[in-house]
Amino acid sequence: MKYLVIIFSVLYLAACQSGTLLNSEADILDVVLPPQMLTGNPLITNNEIRVPSFAITDIQKEEFEQQLLTLEPQFVLSEGAHIQPVDSVRDFRNPQQFTVVSQDGKWTKTYTFSFFSAVFDLNHFSFSNYEIAETSNSKKYTVFYEVSNDVKFYIWSSGNAGFAIMTPEDASPDVYPTFATVNGKEGSAAELVTRSTGSLGASVGMPIAAGNLFLGDFELAKAMSAPLEATQFGVLSLQNKPEKITLWCKYKPGPQYVDKNGNILPQEDKPNIYAVLYEAKLDANQKPIKLNGTNVLTDNAIICSAVLSDEQAEYIKVNNIDTDNYKYIEIPFTDKAVAFDPAKQAAGKYFFTIVFSSGINGDLFEGAIGSTLMVDEVELFFEN
Repeated sequence: MKYLVIIFSVLYLAACQSGTLLNSEADILDVVLPPQMLTGNPLITNNEIRVPSFAITDIQKEEFEQQLLTLEPQFVLSEGAHIQPVDSVRDFRNPQQFTVVSQDGKWTKTYTFSFFSAVFDLNHFSFSNYEIAETSNSKKYTVFYEVSNDVKFYIWSSGNAGFAIMTPEDASPDVYPTFATVNGKEGSAAELVTRSTGSLGASVGMPIAAGNLFLGDFELAKAMSAPLEATQFGVLSLQNKPEKITLWCKYKPGPQYVDKNGNILPQEDKPNIYAVLYEAKLDANQKPIKLNGTNVLTDNAIICSAVLSDEQAEYIKVNNIDTDNYKYIEIPFTDKAVAFDPAKQAAGKYFFTIVFSSGINGDLFEGAIGSTLMVDEVELFFEN
């Protein structure tokens, strides 16, 4: 056995020296667009690139469409990988596909690259629009979207893409923390369940994953290294200052609350529901910086917020999550540090998010496995 190990080591070193051990990854890691384009950060998943457009006025929209006509994005790829066929100028008014070939030539991955309007103008959400997304390695989970003027708007995100890293390929969509249920108040609804992440999740200090659903984006690249920053909250809003949010929901806490180290704590899990309107700060390229899991309820740029109270959390509890009735609640908005400015609203400075979670401390990776929040018929009311 000793001689076998020595021979293998020699062969391995020789292969490294000869350059025959090539990288097998075929990923798009980042996209670089012209700085003058009115876009947010590209959202990259296992097989899709979506770029939000912040063009608001007719002039901005016309300029943006002209930029899409002859656009040549630059890609940051896995080491040694290349795009086939060779990248060239394309018309991005329609989605474009790019195939990445690994350095060793044995693996490929095809990405669909598209732009979408990030302007938020809806006030009612029934969670009747959803589809099953499939990753490049055949994992499937639910994605909710909205429809306006026959156009799909993928403004809802969840942590499902991160959970997929720790999930078997044959897992059905309802094994994920966030999925659609036909058992809604009216038709379908969103069902959020706190799940175990198994041995892999526990090994990196993330033993559970609370079901979550929010207006914004989930940055998969940060899911393991900076999970709180992976949740990019908010969509561009041109609507008036919100007055209240109403919804039908119900909640069943899981049987045993544990911390991120697996210690059982003498407390009961609670749901987390809130909405936030804020003024986005700008980065060096004058791009909006979204709030994330580290500051979404505490940042000094928040204009107003609506947060589920302890009394409401207790009220929506049920004994049987499948058969007990949904309960109606209203959550008013409370003013915060920044005053609402109609001029900034019209200029596209404001971002708005709604967040639902099956665990009050899901961002800390503690809670009760099995805690379930079901949400339907969400409506927003605005000041005149």
